Amino acid sequence: MDAGGRTYNIENHGRMERAFLDDLLGNFRVVCLKGRDLTDEEKKNGFPPASDSEVVLPKKKRIVQARHRARELAVQLLCSLEIRPEQDIDECLDVFVRRGFAADADMDENIRDYMSFLVREVWRARPDIDDIMRRVVTGWRPERMVVVDRAVLRVAIFEGFLKKEVPVAVAISEAVDVARTFGTEDSSRFVNGVLAKVLQFMKDVEKTTAGTDCNDKSHAASTSEDSIDS
Repeated sequence: MDAGGRTYNIENHGRMERAFLDDLLGNFRVVCLKGRDLTDEEKKNGFPPASDSEVVLPKKKRIVQARHRARELAVQLLCSLEIRPEQDIDECLDVFVRRGFAADADMDENIRDYMSFLVREVWRARPDIDDIMRRVVTGWRPERMVVVDRAVLRVAIFEGFLKKEVPVAVAISEAVDVARTFGTEDSSRFVNGVLAKVLQFMKDVEKTTAGTDCNDKSHAASTSEDSIDS
């Protein structure tokens, strides 16, 4: 089996086989343990104790998976808030975690905390996020979008462009994946197209801002020289 240009092969017998897999955020080691303890190096790199036949993921990989699940749950809860915006967000989070969609999920602390962070911050930043979408999408105001698409886009714009919690490429890739899972047949393509326009828009804004800053500095320097001459 080939993965990212490298051979991935774990033989099912008494010795350990290692494989290196390419991942979107870097190379993550997948270790298959078979009847032995972790080495000091593996413990240092964040591998937890494991049973004989358990596949153990490095800490970074576990965080990536937790954040992906947190985004899926955040989108679901944001959709609920869209339908009933009068809900108290703290009560909504509590109900969601204890008795809602997340109740049956593998909800560890990383998932719960990042989901709560996304829901609170994205909900608070809706005016700024929606303003960006209005600037880049012609004929599709945020209010007219499918509720799932709107929630996915808000999370991605917040994470990748406003808060910059993750690289833009990661925010876009994750958004497309979540839209494909929860949206309509056209959601992933629509989300990808909107975020591509957001990316170009933000680049243009940065260029304009940089040019304005340069002009301001030049003007300040010129003013200072005139003052010295006089």
